[in-house]
Amino acid sequence: MVRSLLHWMKAHPYSYAMFYLVIYVLVFFTLELAVEPKYLVHCPLDDAIPFCQWFVPFYISWLPAFPGSLIFFLLFDKTDFQNLCFVMMNGATFCFLCYILWPTMLDLRIPVEDGNFLAQIMQLLWAIDTPTNVCPSLHVSVSTAIALTVLKSKKMKGRHPVGRWLLALWMVLICISTVFVKQHSVIDVLCGASVTAGFGLIAYQTDWKKLVRKTIFRYML
Repeated sequence: MVRSLLHWMKAHPYSYAMFYLVIYVLVFFTLELAVEPKYLVHCPLDDAIPFCQWFVPFYISWLPAFPGSLIFFLLFDKTDFQNLCFVMMNGATFCFLCYILWPTMLDLRIPVEDGNFLAQIMQLLWAIDTPTNVCPSLHVSVSTAIALTVLKSKKMKGRHPVGRWLLALWMVLICISTVFVKQHSVIDVLCGASVTAGFGLIAYQTDWKKLVRKTIFRYML
């Protein structure tokens, strides 16, 4: 099975972009340990948004949505996959650079008295995921990149007209969930969406592949 997978990847070299997931995990946890936060991110609207446990499932659903979207478009359409990789991976890399140059933190978490299942899950996540390296939001940057690709996909528009809107709505709810579970400030959300908007503009309005063909990454096209 492994040999078949490697053979398939060799025949579809653009699939090597999936190895970015390994880089993502390594860099994310390295920055969590190595970068000392200095700048507090906050705006008055953050205080007006209550903690809402019903957004916990949407927040958690980001974990399978991130790699799942890449696998889906890898198998579904080459062009959509490449555009998603360009927007998502460049966006994540930009966020990492921001965390290094402008290490941020939050002070939004509040005591959760309700001991139901969802609240307990969120308390566990709070213990694992520290409120540091938050702006721009990776949750939002990745989710909006997925939503953009879904809405821009010509193949999905023809084959799954309703499904693409439901998928986009799911990504929007993930973005909204970040503020209702007190994992991000509204500022983080806006900055994360802006990162996707910037790289999305390049992906869909320029011939970015022409530039990539002049680099060492040309074999992945």
